[in-house]
Amino acid sequence: MLNKLVNNENVFNTIYNLCDRWRDEEGYEDFNDYVKVMKSAVEKVVGDITNVKGTKRPFGLKFTMQNGQNVKLFIKFKGRYCNLAASVTK
Repeated sequence: MLNKLVNNENVFNTIYNLCDRWRDEEGYEDFNDYVKVMKSAVEKVVGDITNVKGTKRPFGLKFTMQNGQNVKLFIKFKGRYCNLAASVTK
């Protein structure tokens, strides 16, 4: 399930675009609005998630999946490239 999430083009594009916007708008926008959009994109792939918390550095989302796995999903930059990465704890 996690492989499906980190390889989902829509989830990557959503989180990357939000990350890019946040760099410009962090002085006046509510970060919780960004978290809601990321949560929605993730739930379209994996179903309902709980314990949702947005992270600014690295930019992404922490949450618990229905199977109890705690996931940290974030944009990872390396040189001129970036990808969507995840770490999981039970």
